[in-house]
Formats: sequence, structure tokens, C-alpha cells
Amino acid sequence: MMRLNGNVPFELAVSWNAPLPETRIMFEVAGDLGQVRWENVGDSFFRFRTVQDERVLIDKENNTPARHAACIHPRLETGIAPAVDTRVYALLDQAYACA
Repeated sequence: MMRLNGNVPFELAVSWNAPLPETRIMFEVAGDLGQVRWENVGDSFFRFRTVQDERVLIDKENNTPARHAACIHPRLETGIAPAVDTRVYALLDQAYACA
């Protein structure tokens, strides 16, 4: 948990080993103008939806892992590593620095 801009509470919980009966992936933001949530649907790692104030805005199947696998397989054969977007690491560094 942290505070953004000194007074906005922000909490992020992540677990790959939580003893839950289902796989739940969710990110939720609530404020004066309402609530927005991004979540997986029915334990899926490939289907996600965006919900605003309990109204579904987007419900979409995502085959990104299949695309990643298709990209990585040839890399394994050639020995050339796939490109990594380092912006992800920068965001994680910022998140941990604020804790």
C-alpha cells in the first residue's frame, strides 16, 4: 500500500501462490468520478473485461501468450533472445521505491 501525490491511497496485492479456489486477476481504481475495473473472466488467463461502475465496456479474448510462444520458439532454435520491453522494469522499480 502507498499514497500517490501524498494523499491518494493506492494498494496493490499480487500472489502467484494464493490459496484461492479460482484464478483471479484484477486491477481496480475507484475515485470521485466512479470505479473502473480490469479483470479476467471465469478463471481465464486469456479473456479479460473492463468494467466501469458495474457496466461492462470491453469483454475480449486475448491470445497474447500464443503470440509470445510463436515468437519465442524460433528464438530458441537460433539462440537469439527475444526483445524485452524494459519499461516494465522501470515501472516495477518506481512501485517498489514508493513502498
